[in-house]
Amino acid sequence: MSIAAQYGKVVLLKTAWSEFYDGDPISGNFGYLKKHGPKSGHEKYNFASRRGVYHGYCPPPGPKPTQPSGWTVIWVAKKPGTKGVRVVGVYYDATFSGEYVGFDVGDEDISYCVSAKSALFIPPELRSEAFASPVRSGSCCYLQIPGTPSKYRRLLTKLLKFIEATQSDAESLKRESSGTGFPDSETRRKAEKAAVDFVTNHYKKNGYAVKSRESEHVGFDLEARRGKTILRIEVKGTGSAVPYAYVTANERKAALGDRDSTWLMCMVTDVHSTPQLHTYTSKEFLSTFSLDPICYRAVLK
Repeated sequence: MSIAAQYGKVVLLKTAWSEFYDGDPISGNFGYLKKHGPKSGHEKYNFASRRGVYHGYCPPPGPKPTQPSGWTVIWVAKKPGTKGVRVVGVYYDATFSGEYVGFDVGDEDISYCVSAKSALFIPPELRSEAFASPVRSGSCCYLQIPGTPSKYRRLLTKLLKFIEATQSDAESLKRESSGTGFPDSETRRKAEKAAVDFVTNHYKKNGYAVKSRESEHVGFDLEARRGKTILRIEVKGTGSAVPYAYVTANERKAALGDRDSTWLMCMVTDVHSTPQLHTYTSKEFLSTFSLDPICYRAVLK
């Protein structure tokens, strides 16, 4: 049985972009958002479970399939400033209401057109693959209806393979997160200690004398010397297989100020099982990763 056949009825829904879909601001090229602002869209709650049920919104006209239940819904959105769309999550065994139904979230009146008890949320760190949207008008594209020929077989297979490959990483990030977008302190401490130990051993095996600078808060963790070569190494660790990190303002400043090309970012993925080292120069780090602010310090003016 092909991977696509295992999923039965599959529909792709295009919605607005959000980091977490739990009430945070959204963005997209939709008239309603342009008129009312980024906090107004109904889809901002697409992955916020309410009494064990996920309620999803896509811009009208919403899908009205003749068989309303048993759908796999692949949610996609366009990341601001980039081309194409990216998978942001999946609903499993979803049911379409046939019309927009309202429910209250605090003092907000939110609408939805599809619901599911089981879902996969893909955090922004893992939304790495962009593709051309098959949606030409509206917000819906039926990718697979059993017994009906489909021209989207190749795209569907690609998307399902990405989803299955990403699922374990999404679960790993969920376990690491404290629910605020940050990993909890104990998880972060264990991951970074394991990563620092791994990177230290790696450079020692390659003939470097390694000194910890972690307690000095100088924008990097390790100083590695071999002959006249000096490297300033920032270390990050994650249980995920995908490289990502939380970077402080001081670490970003060190990368931006790297005039002699001695600053390195060393990310260790799968840090607790089969560690893999990913090394980036400051130039590579700044060009490979987007640095998105997720927290601000508020001080009196």
